[in-house]
Amino acid sequence: LYEVACDSYTWHGDIYTVSGTYYYDTLTVLGCDSLEVLHLTVNYGDTIDLYEVACDSYTWHGDIYTVSGTYYYDTLTVLGCDSLEVLHLTVKYSSYFTYDTTVCGSYLFADEELTVSGTYVDTITNLVGCDSIVTVNLTVHPITPTQYVYDTICSCDLPYTFNDSIYSATGTYMQYYQNQYGCDSNIVLS
Repeated sequence: LYEVACDSYTWHGDIYTVSGTYYYDTLTVLGCDSLEVLHLTVNYGDTIDLYEVACDSYTWHGDIYTVSGTYYYDTLTVLGCDSLEVLHLTVKYSSYFTYDTTVCGSYLFADEELTVSGTYVDTITNLVGCDSIVTVNLTVHPITPTQYVYDTICSCDLPYTFNDSIYSATGTYMQYYQNQYGCDSNIVLS
C-alpha cells in the first residue's frame, strides 16, 4: 500500500504520525500467512503566527479588522493539509483635534506664519505612531500700526494733555492702547 496522509494515518487500528514503511502480519482468506506493507508519507499541517501592528485598520485575507485581538484563518498547506494562521493584531488609532483661536497679527501653525483668517489643517504623528489630524479655525485681527504724533509746544503750554494723559515736560512719550479688536497698539508722541 502507498498512502499519503495529513498529520496521521490509521491502519489496522494503529495510528501512525511519522512517514515510513510499516508491516502487518495477517492471514489470507485461505488461512496462509500474509504480509501487508504500508509505505506511508505523512505531511503536516502548519500553525503560522503573525504579529502585526496597524493604524486604524488592518486587512487580512479580505477582511478588515479595526480592533486589537487574535484572529484565526483556516487554510491548506501546499501539500493539502489543514493549516491555521493566527493573527495577533494590535490596532492603534489616529487622533483628530479641532480648535478655534483668535489672534492679533499672525499665528504660527505647522511651521508657517499665518496672517489671514481661515481653516488650516496639518497632519503630524501622534504618540502611538499614527496620523494626528489637527485643524485650526483661525481668526486673525489686524494690529494697528504705530501712530506718530508730532506736536510742538512751548514751556508755557505745560502741563500738556494728550489722550487723557498729562505731560509736564517736553520729550517723546509712548501711549499704549487696544484697538477695536483688542489688539495692542501704540502712539508715539514727540
